[in-house]
Amino acid sequence: EVEVNTTLQGWIDPLEWSYRKKVTIDSNQVDSDLTDFPVYVDLSDLGSDFFNNIQSNGEDIRVTTSDEETFLPREVVSVDTTAETGELHFKALSLSSSSDTEFYIYYGNSNVNKLPNSNQYGSENVWTNSHEAVWHFQSDYNDSTSNDRDGNSFNTTIEVGKIYNCANLNSQSAIIEIDD
Repeated sequence: EVEVNTTLQGWIDPLEWSYRKKVTIDSNQVDSDLTDFPVYVDLSDLGSDFFNNIQSNGEDIRVTTSDEETFLPREVVSVDTTAETGELHFKALSLSSSSDTEFYIYYGNSNVNKLPNSNQYGSENVWTNSHEAVWHFQSDYNDSTSNDRDGNSFNTTIEVGKIYNCANLNSQSAIIEIDD
């Protein structure tokens, strides 16, 4: 359900953010309490009102904890406002196995720009808990972590996978080469 900013109370930067959606992580889906855990959001689940009000590149998407003030690191991997699809990851400070955990996705701010990847709330800070590399296989083999383990592919293709995209390594000669 979309919330429209009409009261200017309880919102981050209330003069700038027009919309938000609540995301609830069901505690029954969390086996044990987790800290600094990357959460995947399939943006197609957020509906047309979301895609009608975000910047075409998703640069205005921000995520907060339930206090509606604490920003979280997030990575907008892809957004297609026409097809109403996209992939978002954010780092949850904690997820509870005994009670639901709520977050807010804010959007509809034409005055913000893309966060640098190394920014405190940028994409590289989603992947800080011993992630050696994270590849989303958009149109390349670039690493989302600060480790910069970008890959070069040989005899591979990028295809639709279980969650989003994947690399097809279905031949003896298919490899992704990474320095180090």
